[in-house]
Amino acid sequence: MTTNIKPLQLSAVLLISFVSFSLAYHWEILNPFNIDWLMTRIDRAMTYLGWLFFKNGSWSLPLGSIPEYFYPAGSTVGFTDSIPLLAFFFKPFVGGFAGDFQYFGAWLLACFLLQGVFAWFLSKEILKNGWVRVLAAAFFAFSPVMLMRRAHLSLNAHWIILASLWLILSRNAPEGRKRVVFFCVLAVLGALVHPYLSLMVFAVFLADIVGEVAVRRRPVLEYSVYFTACAVLVVFLWKLMGYFDLPLATRMTSVNYGEYAMNLNSFFNPVGTSRLLPDSPLYYEGQWEGYAYLGAGMMVLCAAAVVFIFRDKGAFVGGIKKHYPVVAAAVLMALFALGPEVTAGKALLFKIGRSGVIEYLSQTMRAGGRFVWVLYYLVVFFALKASVLLAKKPARAVCLLSLALALQLWDISPLFMRLYSPLPGREWVSIDEAKWREALKGYEKLYFCPPGLLSYEKDFDFGQFVYLAGINRMVVNTGRITRGNVDRINAYIFDFCDKTAKGGFEPDALYVLGGPAKESVIEAVRKYRKVFYLDGYALASGRPGG
Repeated sequence: MTTNIKPLQLSAVLLISFVSFSLAYHWEILNPFNIDWLMTRIDRAMTYLGWLFFKNGSWSLPLGSIPEYFYPAGSTVGFTDSIPLLAFFFKPFVGGFAGDFQYFGAWLLACFLLQGVFAWFLSKEILKNGWVRVLAAAFFAFSPVMLMRRAHLSLNAHWIILASLWLILSRNAPEGRKRVVFFCVLAVLGALVHPYLSLMVFAVFLADIVGEVAVRRRPVLEYSVYFTACAVLVVFLWKLMGYFDLPLATRMTSVNYGEYAMNLNSFFNPVGTSRLLPDSPLYYEGQWEGYAYLGAGMMVLCAAAVVFIFRDKGAFVGGIKKHYPVVAAAVLMALFALGPEVTAGKALLFKIGRSGVIEYLSQTMRAGGRFVWVLYYLVVFFALKASVLLAKKPARAVCLLSLALALQLWDISPLFMRLYSPLPGREWVSIDEAKWREALKGYEKLYFCPPGLLSYEKDFDFGQFVYLAGINRMVVNTGRITRGNVDRINAYIFDFCDKTAKGGFEPDALYVLGGPAKESVIEAVRKYRKVFYLDGYALASGRPGG
């Protein structure tokens, strides 16, 4: 294919990515002042509220800290999944802006387009024929594992994984020190987006160093220095964002490593995203985090790849051997993704003993099932390449990939329908915001009694109050975070409730009374303060005589 139509082919890939985004999300989410689509889902609400408090707060060390949110434990833009990279970029420009502003819609579109770009680069290793490359890239652009990350906006950056695989798999990728620089850039980007992505890049980077040293006889010391320097830089950035403010010995989550693991049926279990295949059972409900459904079209190509292997085992083994370091790294990550309890459907096959290291990992990387993603994309890559080699001629390859892609899109269409739900309005607000803004005047803190709950009168109604506290630049003692000092939070909740029951109120705080034991809370507060109601919520002022 001549080079003068390459821009046309790349444009076709970008158009496909554009279509993938359009099938998954409404264009209205690109409006930077539209936050309703974020506030109607609990994880997205956490993401926006973390950014809201960070935007309106002053700069402090560590730079990512949000002391006014989930007070007194506080949090960081990393522990609210607010994409630190963009939070740091936009804060200087909109920090003084009192209204709503969100960058998450634009981020999603950028992720889809970048997924297409790096899929295009990676697909050149499948076949040089341009239109075969376009079809191969489409499988990455419509990746079910990326589309499934609808709740975790930062984790839509699968293009970082594809970019790292392109560096190690492509003959056209930068060589030597330039490649090291590219890996470092990806690791830094991953660190500023989500730690899981950075760790995956490091695994591929280490695999590349093994290949450079063992196969190309590069100097061990030189590449060890490169890798170490990159790791130190990433750790420094994590420290700057506040990830290490939690002591290593503390409990950071109540979920154990393994509950969000990968099930052995993950590659073939659609979990409600297929028209053709039935769902398979999971051992833990949280194993959807290990979702790695290939799709019916990709399964057809995997079957074609098996046929190719039997026909030309030497070529396949040679191809794998050429890339054995990254294959080994992906397999090791997939083994980690299985967790300490290896399961197949509802069956527990065997357990792995928990060491101190495993216990620590259970706090830092509880959703270990995500580490299957690198292996997932390698399977897709090698299945596409083997299928094209089986077809031999470009015309046959185009037909095979076209039919497989059509089958793939038909199969995973329920996933798009699940994503493209009606765009929500402001139904997440069930209170009269004007009256509440008036009620909050003169207070610096909005306290919930008891703290830390996500529901007071209605399911997950915490969001509307935390939002009000955020736009009014108040301190709030509830919220949602991905990690926190569980022991410290529990101690605060106990002390707060005990202090309130004994009449210990802060004069600059307005108290919202609720939760499962609402009546007993109100009864205890009435001994010391007047209780009044607004929109069905019981309130008490911290001021004496209030």
